[in-house]
Amino acid sequence: MGLHQAELKIGSSDSLIDTLLKRMNVYSKRGALHTTEDDIYTQMLELGRKALQTYVDSLEEEPEDMTTNARDEDLPYKKTVEREYLSLFGPIKIKRAYYWKTGCESGAYPLDQEPALPEGKFSYSLQNTLLKLMVSGPYSEALDTVHRIFKVQVWPQAAQAILERAASYVDSFYKGIKKHSETEGPIIAVTMDCKGIPMVPAERSPDKPEKQQKVRREKGDKRKGLRRDAVVTSHFTFEPEARTPQDLFKALMRQYSSEEKEQYKEKQKKEKLQGKNPNRLLINKQVHASMDGKENAFARLADQVLLRNSVQDKKIIVLIDGASSLEQRFREEAKKRKWKKRIDAYILDIFHAAEYLWEGGAALYGEKNPQRKVWVEKKLLDILEGKVGHVIGALRQILKKDKRDLSKSAENTLNRVITYFDNHKHMMRYKEYLTKGYPIGTGVIEGACGCLVKDRTDRSGMKWTHEGVQDILNLRAVNQNGDRDKYFSYYVDMETQRLYGSSS
Repeated sequence: MGLHQAELKIGSSDSLIDTLLKRMNVYSKRGALHTTEDDIYTQMLELGRKALQTYVDSLEEEPEDMTTNARDEDLPYKKTVEREYLSLFGPIKIKRAYYWKTGCESGAYPLDQEPALPEGKFSYSLQNTLLKLMVSGPYSEALDTVHRIFKVQVWPQAAQAILERAASYVDSFYKGIKKHSETEGPIIAVTMDCKGIPMVPAERSPDKPEKQQKVRREKGDKRKGLRRDAVVTSHFTFEPEARTPQDLFKALMRQYSSEEKEQYKEKQKKEKLQGKNPNRLLINKQVHASMDGKENAFARLADQVLLRNSVQDKKIIVLIDGASSLEQRFREEAKKRKWKKRIDAYILDIFHAAEYLWEGGAALYGEKNPQRKVWVEKKLLDILEGKVGHVIGALRQILKKDKRDLSKSAENTLNRVITYFDNHKHMMRYKEYLTKGYPIGTGVIEGACGCLVKDRTDRSGMKWTHEGVQDILNLRAVNQNGDRDKYFSYYVDMETQRLYGSSS
């Protein structure tokens, strides 16, 4: 029975609506408008609470002598029990018949199943609102907002329990969901990175406190305290779009003219009108972040790739920022899946490669010398044209011939640049990648590290447990993947099945 099916009578001349109109007439003659607004809003919440209470009262039935539970056991009527239901409008009372007999593990409340009541007293509508706020900002702010808007008090422990329960179905949701099959591109891209999260001291391993896993810190990050890596992964498909090294060079160095920029905008508008996807290098992006290590994160990532392409006929490219541990662990996962022939390229993020060139240029010419930019531009174009070996050789020649003119710091920097390029030259065949129309930047995963992880978990004073931060990361990923409404419906269905053996 829905609300529209129940006859809701809240009174006659003394109804809340009549009272509200009378109060409005009084306020129309005196008082500030915002005061009237606040009063009307409070009265509207009370109106909603009474309407919901009336609807619930209409569901009450005379107790039967006998009912059956989920095990088909006959249970006699025991008593009528009242429970509190905390809605967006405030608390209401629900009276339900309780059936039980000696020897049964649990009794039965038949009335709970028809309206699909949650396990606790908090309505799913209230949970939905609270979760959205908790996933977006600090718990204290979320609870305060709910209290100010809905006049409902939720204690931190209850909110934490709601979050934990709501996040518990994310893995099963994504194991069973198959999306976008008709709009996918012909090639799959996967990318991954790590982002440090501040943890509570209790998360330190008691057995080996001196050998904690090192966290990859950003440059200049000197923050102290225990931190653990969240492994951030993303996968998407794309339509190959061949480009020349010169095209990408101009984009990286921001050398496009105003006319060229306008031509690009016009091209995008035209493609939208034709129903084409203007962003063909990033189709149906999905993100995830986990605290259970690279092995589990990459197994989960591979499962999602399999869901996108169950017949396994699409090529895969892997975009990495240069961390050898990420490449090695993903290669191990690919080997387990027998994907060696499917993976067409491991690609080093071009922006990280460019950063090393700028460091090398600064070592040779200084930060502000115009020659630095000239040198970087030449070497960047060489790299984009597949001449990374020439760049490495040129740097070695500088160290050999001009070593006396270099400071020890500059020498160390150039050696670091050489080592980085030498270790990653198998991932720097950029001319080949561009000819094939592959993306060569990890902007997707860099953005995910910020939006998905850092923006929520690394604010001033925050410290997390593994379980608590994983719950937040799970639900933030759901939001960023555009699945929030679908997932919440799934969560309610799964809870209903757990509680009553059938979905709502």
